[in-house]
Amino acid sequence: MTLQRTLTLSEAAEEIRGTCDRHSRPFFFMVGAGISSPPVPLASAIVEDCRKQRSGLVPPDRQSPMAAYMWWLARAYPSPADRQRYLQSLIEEKPITDANLRLAHLLLSGKFAKLVVTTNFDDFISKALTLFGETHIVCDHPQTVLRIDPEREGLQIVHVHGSYWFYDCCNLAGEIEERAVNSRDEPSSMRDFLDRLLLSRSPIVVGYSGWEGDVFMSALERRLRRELEINLYWFCYRAANIDVLPRFLKNHSDVRFVIPDESPKALEVSSSGGREPLLAMRITPESESQREPVLPAAKVFDQLIRQFTLEAPLLTRDPLGHLAEHLRRSLPRAEEGTAGQDLYRIGQVIETVEGAKAALKRAVLEPLRDALRRSQYGEAVREAEKIGLRDIDSDQVREVMMAMTDAACGLFDNSPEELAAYELTLAAGARLLEQGGSDAKSRAKLAWALLCKGITLGQLNRSEEEIAVYDEVARRFGEATEPALREPVAGALVNKGVRLGELNRSEEAIAVYDEVARRFGEATEPALREPVAWALVNKGVRLGQLNRSEEEIAVYDEVARRFGEAMEPALREQVAR
Repeated sequence: MTLQRTLTLSEAAEEIRGTCDRHSRPFFFMVGAGISSPPVPLASAIVEDCRKQRSGLVPPDRQSPMAAYMWWLARAYPSPADRQRYLQSLIEEKPITDANLRLAHLLLSGKFAKLVVTTNFDDFISKALTLFGETHIVCDHPQTVLRIDPEREGLQIVHVHGSYWFYDCCNLAGEIEERAVNSRDEPSSMRDFLDRLLLSRSPIVVGYSGWEGDVFMSALERRLRRELEINLYWFCYRAANIDVLPRFLKNHSDVRFVIPDESPKALEVSSSGGREPLLAMRITPESESQREPVLPAAKVFDQLIRQFTLEAPLLTRDPLGHLAEHLRRSLPRAEEGTAGQDLYRIGQVIETVEGAKAALKRAVLEPLRDALRRSQYGEAVREAEKIGLRDIDSDQVREVMMAMTDAACGLFDNSPEELAAYELTLAAGARLLEQGGSDAKSRAKLAWALLCKGITLGQLNRSEEEIAVYDEVARRFGEATEPALREPVAGALVNKGVRLGELNRSEEAIAVYDEVARRFGEATEPALREPVAWALVNKGVRLGQLNRSEEEIAVYDEVARRFGEAMEPALREQVAR
């Protein structure tokens, strides 16, 4: 059999919605480390940390990622209690990730899943549900798994490898394999539970790499020996992740792999060197560049929230109402024939909260916030357009600016709404300057918004406007010394050169590439060395098209001289080109 078809995120969300319309809660979530990173490091980062601690050790050759993780962890922290404390240091006091909050939001609706199975040791899902005021049951050991009932109405979380709170969490090969087998001494096991669960429901897999040998993959292999009643949806962070999944999964007719869409903002790079690559930087929550198409967990959950048109959680939709209801449930009640006592006068607190609730309804930013909570980014832009920036204070203006960068990132579709989000970001930034409230973070957001606006205009074939925006980035931020501002300037100049080349203005393009090398050629930061490498390679392409072969060769020699020993994959790629 051959690999089954792949789906885009929107196609998968539509299929899942249709399945849920025809069946009552047919799915459960299976989530892995991808929904908690950052701030909890992935296995590869843990391996590097352990390697530094035991730098004199030489690991076996050709270890798989899972084997390397187990080998180094066992040597850096040989005792279960040591490993537990190490995990605790990585997890405790860390903030809940966007993906976990979005997952909790989905679970609140109860429309297609009420159960989460996870290999994660952290308690972010539980914390998110608690934050939203939702009670739930947690199982983190096989001896308590009998308490989990998939037919129960309440929310339930199962940690198949345990949690960081206890030393019996599974990290090493023997521990993980032991959890995957039945125990004759126990009335039930994690294996039994998963076998029963997979008979009645199909998983929606997000942020999980599918390590063979763990209890979930073993159970899934047994289940996939037969047909599934409901398709299984496996969301891949990268399309290439499919290649390393086991054959029993890839060859099953009822498994659907969901892969990233090809980036709508990347020009195709010709192998003959006939076209320069666009250095397509985009705004992300971490203000990092993203060039390879990926499918983060938060984006998956965002799309499902939109597909099911979920309302925002009560905590965010009506925070004071949420608080008043929580207090009301906690207020001591009078028993029949007795006078109830309210020693702390909680009733008066409820009255105060409900009085403030009426005022909050008038909050000018609340419709914008509500749209963002529901992942309705186009609606958020339209709500922001209604707000008079001169009628609100600097903190509110800053919130509008941050909200519009989030909305543009969520859209990222070259739509009029995305362009409008950039315009609103810039307008809010200008207003902040007038109010004296601009800071380094705000300036970085403005620079990235301008850069992404230019890229979007280019994708819409509005080349002259695109070039003008890149010029504005260089004019406004070209003398900045902060790395967060220098990177978008470098990106704007490279993209300007690309566009000039596309317009057959080769001499101007070469001059821009020279400017990149002059401005950033001595930079040591990888985020700036890469644009320099791109600029030099692109310059060589242009020189070749002008039949200036000797100069072209000299530029390529310079690329090899500057970056020939570099270890970063992006730089090595340019040397190879």
